[in-house]
Amino acid sequence: GWGKKVFPPAPPAPPPAPPAPPPLSQLVLECLHFFGCVYDPESHALGWSTAKGGRPVAVLVGRASSPGLATFALQPLLVLDPLDDANNAGKGCYRFCQVQALFRAALAAAASAAGDAADRAVASGQVGCAIDLGSLVTALMDASAGGEPAGDMPPPVAPGGA
Repeated sequence: GWGKKVFPPAPPAPPPAPPAPPPLSQLVLECLHFFGCVYDPESHALGWSTAKGGRPVAVLVGRASSPGLATFALQPLLVLDPLDDANNAGKGCYRFCQVQALFRAALAAAASAAGDAADRAVASGQVGCAIDLGSLVTALMDASAGGEPAGDMPPPVAPGGA
């Protein structure tokens, strides 16, 4: 009886930590890639869904597969207003193809600033929208960690002008 010690059960292990959010540079590059290379305003519409806990979440909708979107057929860019389904927030956005060209140029400039990632993309026959975003983000992060300014950017100035 007296020689045997009884220990309380071990507390449960804490839940695993949530994954770290992606770096901002990756999100920007993915946005440039999606809206510059993937999104087609003639066949896609941006809409909203409240299926996940009541919070509006952006969704991509096929224009042809949604008969209710026929009223917006002549409007070049369809972005449904999350507060009013009858309103197209993108109705005044003409020449969206020029915005897309700008996004593709910005993506190419980021690839050029990344140096090695751009060289690998060109060597493998990838150009424009076929750039490997993972390699590009890594190269950009490596370049910024090395303290070297990317592209034509001037070196940072210390606070106070010194």
